[in-house]
Amino acid sequence: MKKLTALLLALIMVLAMNVNAFAAGPDAATGILESTTKLTTIDIDVVLKKLASVSNPALTPTFEVVPNTEVANPYKAGVAGGLTVTTNPDFAPALSGTEKTEHAVLTVDAAAHGQPGIYRYKITETIPDEKKALGFEALDQISKYIDVYVKKDADSGNLVAYAIAMSNELNTDKSLKTKDGSFEIGYTWEDNDNDGNPDTPSSYDVEIEKEVTGTAADTAEQFTFTVSLGANVDAADAVITVEKSSDVTDGASSLTIKATENATSTYTFKHGSKITLKGLPKTIAVTVAEQIAGVGTDYKTTMTPSGMTNNDSAKKTDVTANGERTVTDNVAGLGGKIHVENKRDTISPTGVVLRVAPYAIMLGAGVVLFIILKSRKNKAVEEA
Repeated sequence: MKKLTALLLALIMVLAMNVNAFAAGPDAATGILESTTKLTTIDIDVVLKKLASVSNPALTPTFEVVPNTEVANPYKAGVAGGLTVTTNPDFAPALSGTEKTEHAVLTVDAAAHGQPGIYRYKITETIPDEKKALGFEALDQISKYIDVYVKKDADSGNLVAYAIAMSNELNTDKSLKTKDGSFEIGYTWEDNDNDGNPDTPSSYDVEIEKEVTGTAADTAEQFTFTVSLGANVDAADAVITVEKSSDVTDGASSLTIKATENATSTYTFKHGSKITLKGLPKTIAVTVAEQIAGVGTDYKTTMTPSGMTNNDSAKKTDVTANGERTVTDNVAGLGGKIHVENKRDTISPTGVVLRVAPYAIMLGAGVVLFIILKSRKNKAVEEA
């Protein structure tokens, strides 16, 4: 009984190992395993790691698959069209955290292989030059070996694939070494004119802050303004993280700037509110436009850029045709800040007059009526 139990346990373990779609596969000496699992596609992990900067340009990783001729029995060279790979578009490192896992999809055409066997391919990760210029790079070996296991289906007699194994390198007998089913791509946006020196990044932070001042100011009042980021003329699409202080409850938490399109969002600030635009390319123009209708009409508004390209330490209070107060400046080599100050030292008399006038008129009329009545009374007394 004990021997029978041990035999059954061993059989269960063998079956469990064989049905794994991404199995390690057989060694050269054991031949093709008798698995019942069939597969046509399988995902490869593509791990994108953010090494520096918080901007997120998109990347679509591409992979070249070719039959590998560096084989030894019982392996066979792959066949053209036997294995293809596709990737999901617009991969990008995570906005938060340091890495994000996406997938590339391997598709197997078992019938193209012609007969049962172990077929070997070489898959090479490729990053376009324009993406390398942005800071994408391969973090591990860019080429890996893939073995596809093909056999005849017992029921249909058709060729089927039932396992795929991938490795960075081969053993001396040309079998696969330790299996590794993923690619790692790193992203860091550094100054490409300075050999990637991390001390001179090509993306910067810009802070926008609000201050409400004056003897008649109300620090609880809220002011609405729009932030617009210019088109990204030097690079591909980039996602900009927007850090907001706790009292900023509206507006986007990230903005996507494109090569030909601005990114815009509207925020509501009060005294002490602040947002920080993280990882802006140095060529981007930042525009802040404050709405001065309603709240803010009787405040004097000044916007002071600093640490940016065009500001020259001057305060700007331009008023556009639609009544907004605006300031526009370009991000410079040190990042920057736009300080928005709303100041009110005296309350506008308009509202006061409108509220007090009816009572003042009534009071005046009462005084006049009192004088008339008093005068008549005195006259009557004199005539009596």
